[in-house]
Amino acid sequence: MDDWKVVGTYPDYNDEAYHEFKRWSDVCEDIALYPEANVRVVKDGQGGVRVEISHALISYFEGTPGEF
Repeated sequence: MDDWKVVGTYPDYNDEAYHEFKRWSDVCEDIALYPEANVRVVKDGQGGVRVEISHALISYFEGTPGEF
């Protein structure tokens, strides 16, 4: 499954966007997931970016870890 959830949108890749990305990367490490496979920054084509997290990370917080 390749579902991603947007957890933040920003006008550019600024400090705020970096901190959101870093926060979710740290969460991944805390629950033994690879950040590079579960958190990403996507450009929107107009100069802005969005931070997204994977279904694997979302499922952990939904109480359904392992249901991918």
